[in-house]
Amino acid sequence: VIKKTFTKQKYQKGKATEFRCGKCGSSHRPKSCPAFGKSCNNCGKMNHYAKCCKAAPRQKVHTVDEEVEDEEEFIVDEVH
Repeated sequence: VIKKTFTKQKYQKGKATEFRCGKCGSSHRPKSCPAFGKSCNNCGKMNHYAKCCKAAPRQKVHTVDEEVEDEEEFIVDEVH
């Protein structure tokens, strides 16, 4: 199954026909997509940008690393 990544709208720019690309979101000639060879920041797959990604949006997670020492130090002083 071959999926079409260009919409049916054609744009004329000079003599070359350009298409609205479903991989990068811009208009350009077929086979000259700037997203080709790039990985998506949403799904990690190749050849499309996150703004055109068909996968569910990845949730942003804020992580906090905390170091906890197991040993506690006690100082006992005696006053006479």
